[in-house]
Amino acid sequence: MPLKADWVKIGLDYVENGKKMAYSFGFNKLGFDMSLGKFMIDSESSLDDFGRLLGYKKNDIIKSINGIEDFV
Repeated sequence: MPLKADWVKIGLDYVENGKKMAYSFGFNKLGFDMSLGKFMIDSESSLDDFGRLLGYKKNDIIKSINGIEDFV
């Protein structure tokens, strides 16, 4: 197993055991609806646990993020 210092040299963070807190909007990638000019959920397989908990479905349009509607 590589040493932590080796991972740091190439810009990765190596954690041997434990959990790391991360932020999530509920999805790993988005599609874009050209006719509406909006981002959308293009695949339910791109949802993480948080997205499934929120009830995101394929073809849902992302109306705003943090109250900002025109983020494109």
